[in-house]
Amino acid sequence: MNPENNENNSDVLNLESFNTEYKNLLIEYELAVSNYVNYLKQEVKQPCGEYTGDSKGISQECYNDIWKKSGCVTTNMVNANDPWSKEQTMNGLIQDSWYWATMTDYNHRMGCYNDPGNSYTIIGVGTDGNLYSRQGLDAPWQIVNDNSGGNIVSVFTGSDSKLYATNKNNEIIYKNNWSDSIWIGTNGSCCVLGASMGQDGTIVGIGTDGTLFSKPNLNGTWTQTASNGEKCFAITIAPDGSVFVIGSDNNVDKKNSYQTLSSENWQGMGSCCVKAITIAPDGTFIGVGMDDQLYSKASYKDLTTSWQGPYNSENHSCCVTSITTVSNPNYNSSKFNTTTKPNFNVNSVPMTSVKGTAFWGASPLSQSTLKTVGECEALCSTTSGCSGATYNETSTICSLRKGNGDIMTGSSTDYSIVPKSLSLLKIVQNINEKLTQVNEKIQKISQPIERQFNSEAQQRSSSNTNLIEQYKSLVGERFKIQKMLNEYQTLDEQQVEGNIHISQNYYSFILLMLLAILVIFLLYKFSMPSAQPSTTFVQNGGELGTNAYYMVFGLFLLILLLTCYNKYKLL
Repeated sequence: MNPENNENNSDVLNLESFNTEYKNLLIEYELAVSNYVNYLKQEVKQPCGEYTGDSKGISQECYNDIWKKSGCVTTNMVNANDPWSKEQTMNGLIQDSWYWATMTDYNHRMGCYNDPGNSYTIIGVGTDGNLYSRQGLDAPWQIVNDNSGGNIVSVFTGSDSKLYATNKNNEIIYKNNWSDSIWIGTNGSCCVLGASMGQDGTIVGIGTDGTLFSKPNLNGTWTQTASNGEKCFAITIAPDGSVFVIGSDNNVDKKNSYQTLSSENWQGMGSCCVKAITIAPDGTFIGVGMDDQLYSKASYKDLTTSWQGPYNSENHSCCVTSITTVSNPNYNSSKFNTTTKPNFNVNSVPMTSVKGTAFWGASPLSQSTLKTVGECEALCSTTSGCSGATYNETSTICSLRKGNGDIMTGSSTDYSIVPKSLSLLKIVQNINEKLTQVNEKIQKISQPIERQFNSEAQQRSSSNTNLIEQYKSLVGERFKIQKMLNEYQTLDEQQVEGNIHISQNYYSFILLMLLAILVIFLLYKFSMPSAQPSTTFVQNGGELGTNAYYMVFGLFLLILLLTCYNKYKLL
């Protein structure tokens, strides 16, 4: 194996890899440039440029721009020709759009983002024994299309994210997803009125006698863990493992851990009067009141606060008898506006944040402590002279800057807050640098390969010339060989033909010899004197006898045979 060949093969493979990378980067570069140019074209347009904060009767285009810059993504939600809108100043419409973007109730979230904006979904058992879902405390109830058939009594969410329920037969059933259409039965789960699951899969259930039982998993065996005088009607397990139940007086009681139930005493938490409880993923304590409506407390860790609800101002929360919550996997808090005040400078350049970078501009403008990068971004947008900022999420310091500057590399907790056009330009520059680096690598590898290729090309050219000469020589030899083959074929044909003539002459000679012998025999036969008695012949004037004629005829035949023989012999 030639090491030089291996090295060359490696270079070729690297060159192909770099070429592919270069092509992909070139596509990214063209897209980045297109985005940058298109944004600059849009930035030139200022739909609200002709209006001031006190202007009324603004255009629909300006109102759409205000709605969009507040963070709302829905269309056809605002109408500049509406009587109410016509009476509002531009700042008034900015304020109203900001309310829509920052209020967290169901109607405003749906109106602005077309998203309920809740990190969890509430699942409830209706008074008809069927399953219902609700995208937040103030969202409407919607029936879940499954095979509940009015047989569901209580529901709870497992640590495995499955939805569990108890039915009228006091059995535990489950679904892999709350929206599935089919409930799945289990063996050995009877008989409980309600249940909840701990973080390790332990199930704590309320027996038909109102006391608690537990088992290590769904297929385990129930073990009673009751305390003296215990009487429970509903149960839930908190994220920290503490257990909350509804007692016989419709108050909330607590034990610190589902793993030590039999050794603990119940702690009265008050919080009357509810018939079912659950704890949301964010810690919200939710209960079903005696009127079958929803109530809540901010945190399960502090139940001394008052119940909030019922949530009937927009959508009625009635009527359910058991509830649980499931996490919303599609929830994204970053899509919602969390600023504390509106940006009335609607004609200002939109700002954006870039993680892991910093912007220091030409000089400092101000510095403050803020909770989120969004608040820092909003502060820069509303502060005159702010050309950008740097926010650190660890120190929560927002540093506003003024003057021109570049986006610099920062710490992993830094965010540069800059005009969106500058951010897009930075993307273009970064890709351009990568293209340059890959191009240099390609040049570095391709130059020696090119030299080697040229050298090999010369060798191939010389070899090709030799091959051509050899080919011409072989073609000449081929003609000679063909000529020799033709001559051999002619000689072979003549020899075959001669052999045929020889064979024919041989057989002809044999035949002629036989004929000659036959003729001689006949001549001999007829020339012999007869055995009859002698008779006196009388000579008549010189006539020849018959035998003489036979002799002449025989000689004639013999001469003819010899002549034929000589003729065929010469052929």
